[in-house]
Order: sequence, then structure tokens, then C-alpha cells
Amino acid sequence: MKFAFIACYHGPLSRERVCRLFGVSDRSFSAWRRSPVYARKRQDDMLMIHICAINAQSRRSYGRPRMTEELRAVALSVGIVALDV
Repeated sequence: MKFAFIACYHGPLSRERVCRLFGVSDRSFSAWRRSPVYARKRQDDMLMIHICAINAQSRRSYGRPRMTEELRAVALSVGIVALDV
């Protein structure tokens, strides 16, 4: 997940600095980028990035129903639709 965040990061810090902040080497990040990534792993990593961002914005106050709603609002397929009985 660290590597996925670093790959998506477009802030004022350099990639090398962000790697150091996360405690990973620039060389290991480069090796991660060259390795094949499976589609499911990529989806899981992106979902986790969104969950962490929403969690931080909500000050950790959202439960599962609200988090699911927020993720669906950004067009992510999550959760199982429960039938009202």
C-alpha cells in the first residue's frame, strides 16, 4: 500500500523524500513498479487509498454504511447489497 500511495502522490515533495518518509528505499519502489501487478491487487490498493483518505477527512467518524456510500459516490464498487426483509 505504501508503494501505491507513493506512485499516486503528486504533492510538493519529491518521490525520493516521500520514500524516505514511508521508510522504503527508492530502489525498492522502482523494483515494485517494474514487477507485474495483478488487477485484483491494484483494485485493493486503490480502494485502501480511498478508504484512508475518507477516514482522515471524516475524522474517523464514518461507519461501514456511510463509508460504503462515500466509496460508491466516487464510482467504486464495494460491499454487497443487502435485501430488506
